[in-house]
Amino acid sequence: MMAVAPAIEPNPVVLRMLRRGTWTYVRVDYAALYCDDMVEIAGQQLSTVSGGPIALVWATVNVRELPRLVVGTVDTWVPPDHQPAP
Repeated sequence: MMAVAPAIEPNPVVLRMLRRGTWTYVRVDYAALYCDDMVEIAGQQLSTVSGGPIALVWATVNVRELPRLVVGTVDTWVPPDHQPAP
């Protein structure tokens, strides 16, 4: 009998994106290379108070920007108090 390793579910990452002059936190549910160095992202906008999902988000970002946008995973991210945009 062959042993089967348990499936490891990926833990979604949370991105901090500047949209319309305010920080928006997005749980990434889907990401795919779109064109050249652009990545298409779909997920849920997270509340900065409760951390719960409040809206659907669909965005395209440069793949080189992704490392600085990641603020944690769904398990490690804590909703911030109000943070002013730069």
